[in-house]
Amino acid sequence: MKLATFNIENLFHRDRKLMESALDSSRKQWIQEMDELMIKTPKTVGAIARIRELAYLLGFENITNKPYALLSNKDGILFFKGCDYSERIKATLINNWNGWLQLQTQAIPVVATSNKARVISEINPDILVLQEVEDRISLEQFNKELLPKFQCAPYKDIQIIQNNIDHGLETALLLREGYELLHIKTHYQNPLIEFKILMPDTSVLHLLAINFKKTTNENDVLDEKRAFFSLYLAKRYEALIAEGNQHIVIAGSLGAPSYCYSVAPLIQKTSLKDITRHLSFEVILDQGVDEKYHRLGAYRKGVNIKQTDYMLLSPRLFEVLVDSGLNRKGMWPKHRPQFHHYKSIKNSTQAASSHPLVWGKLKFH
Repeated sequence: MKLATFNIENLFHRDRKLMESALDSSRKQWIQEMDELMIKTPKTVGAIARIRELAYLLGFENITNKPYALLSNKDGILFFKGCDYSERIKATLINNWNGWLQLQTQAIPVVATSNKARVISEINPDILVLQEVEDRISLEQFNKELLPKFQCAPYKDIQIIQNNIDHGLETALLLREGYELLHIKTHYQNPLIEFKILMPDTSVLHLLAINFKKTTNENDVLDEKRAFFSLYLAKRYEALIAEGNQHIVIAGSLGAPSYCYSVAPLIQKTSLKDITRHLSFEVILDQGVDEKYHRLGAYRKGVNIKQTDYMLLSPRLFEVLVDSGLNRKGMWPKHRPQFHHYKSIKNSTQAASSHPLVWGKLKFH
């Protein structure tokens, strides 16, 4: 049985605020790189091509991308298209929904969506947990139309569960034939969704899906919230163990490396095992000198991206783990470390996600 977790950062459209915050952090780097390239003489063909790419990313080509649309009510059917809303009336019930409205989301580039499907298809897990899915309709389309394009059969059962986080950041569970969802449990005001899954050998898997999001720029406050959540999660794990359950997985994003005190209640003070510590854990290593370097907070030596995504196994599951790894081919390496990624990714907007897919293969006797 192969299990995977992937913070996919939405499928087809993403909340505009999330897109803008990601671009803001990259824009400073793009401006600095552009300045460095502009003062260099002579300029190589590669440098000129990169300047053109940066000009596009920084908006120098004056490409219109207005966050507004024109809504028209024609015979009871609503139509909309992009518009300049400044001289129009806002669409409301009073004017029969004719006018402008502001769009909350922004389309994700087609190449990025394709790369999301490519990342999943390479691993092709039996049980897949996705963080940050916008809605069920998008998930169904992705499952039926995008995955088959990369020789990955659609999943038999898909579930999407609303979190206590806004902005279309729901949790999804996808199951292959032979796996049956028995029970779902949500935890009020905690980014935790609990799945109880019947496996083909009739054993039961308890899958705790997590996605701790940054909700403030005050790091001290954020760490305290994460520490509280880690403690809550640790207590839930211990309760399941006390009930006699042996097959328990905690999978998803914690937003902090394993050395951070805010995740200590979960990683250092329970019997849970981090999948990255298993001898079978495999990944294509960094390029250059980083291949032999182990940065603080990285997944492991030669994999020097900051660990924020986890797959934690109970001792019994760690014993039957036969293969594991992560797929980061869909990520964009901004600076160091440099690593192998899909050729279709030319910048961060075309990346599948800023997170890797983490997976493990279990063999029950």
